[in-house]
Amino acid sequence: MTPIHPAPKFIIEGEPLGFNPLLIFTTPISTLDPVVASLAADDHAGRVIAAINEVITQAYR
Repeated sequence: MTPIHPAPKFIIEGEPLGFNPLLIFTTPISTLDPVVASLAADDHAGRVIAAINEVITQAYR
């Protein structure tokens, strides 16, 4: 059994926040506001992607 990694934790504007990959859902792009930031250059982007990957791979086990 593969261990489940804890949800990534971030400090955003001085506030500790946790990423809960179980709350990911799809939404139509037309309902979103304009982009204000990107994780592309963020040091934590790999942790976010790993959390999403964990949810997807767990669904197929």
